[in-house]
Amino acid sequence: MIDIITAYYNQNVYLTEYFKWLDKFILPETANKLNFILIDDGSKEYPARDFLPKLTHTNLDLYEIEEDIHWNLSGGRNLGVHVARTNNVCYIDI
Repeated sequence: MIDIITAYYNQNVYLTEYFKWLDKFILPETANKLNFILIDDGSKEYPARDFLPKLTHTNLDLYEIEEDIHWNLSGGRNLGVHVARTNNVCYIDI
């Protein structure tokens, strides 16, 4: 299993495209080996929860940082590692 950590902040267009890409390219036979962790880093204008689609073959966990801390990409990534299910992690930035 691999945990794929993505930090997000107020970029709803990119987030929507990211989910379309996941749904298109993740094969059903490999989907159970991937866990996607989305960290919303305090988005107020476009919170990630408003743009989460029903993904066909993908495990997705959303975590929200409530305080809007400027330039907190590393904090979001650290949270992702903390909640990861395995020691195998990969970061994808959007």
